[in-house]
Amino acid sequence: MKKIIICLILILSVVCFAKPAISQDTSASLIQDLKSQIESKQQEIQRLEEQAAAYRKELENAQSQTSTLKNQIAIIDSRIKKIQNDISITSAKIDSTSLKIEELSLDIMEKQNEIDKKKDSIAAMIQILYEYDQASLMEMILTKNSFSELLDQIHYLETIQEDVYKDMLAYQELKRGLEDNKSETEKQRSDLYSLRNQLSGQKQIVSQQKEEKSYLLTATKGQEKQYQSLLNQTLRQQQEIEQQIYDL
Repeated sequence: MKKIIICLILILSVVCFAKPAISQDTSASLIQDLKSQIESKQQEIQRLEEQAAAYRKELENAQSQTSTLKNQIAIIDSRIKKIQNDISITSAKIDSTSLKIEELSLDIMEKQNEIDKKKDSIAAMIQILYEYDQASLMEMILTKNSFSELLDQIHYLETIQEDVYKDMLAYQELKRGLEDNKSETEKQRSDLYSLRNQLSGQKQIVSQQKEEKSYLLTATKGQEKQYQSLLNQTLRQQQEIEQQIYDL
């Protein structure tokens, strides 16, 4: 038994003790609230993605029409609506990811709290085993009033050893869960970084589309004839560039 106790003490001694930041009940309540918020965000994302499909169809229909000033403005407007909807989706995903990170952080604290409790429980049982291990079998026999009482004592010590083993398994499982949560948190943070970059890019595209619409209306003064002239000029320039490339 001495070897077992020494081994368990060494295992326990290499683990740092962390203090839980919040109570388990409070943590569980907060996690449940975050789960509800995440579910709400997921429903919002689904609704926005359905709207995005409608905007894509609208844009495709506009692009299939003859190139006129009115239709070109409609295409730009459809692009702007689609990208603004994409911005809403990205923003909702950012919110959802932030909530997931917060949920994982609380779950990490909760698991750390459970780990601390397991360590305290294991330490207390090891202390009991250690104290009994200091006495010889003869001493144990002499201190008991009957053989039945001695058997009860032996059974008690065996039960403690089994409990130590069970708690060690539970402790290891909690540690694995803790590491998994930490890895998932890093992944979610990486996703959050990507989503924020994506949001920035989408906002730039909206600005460009608005500038294109403004330029088009200014250059043509809202007149179809001037738009067609501008379109033809652009097409001629394109053909000239293509010819120059061909001549190279």
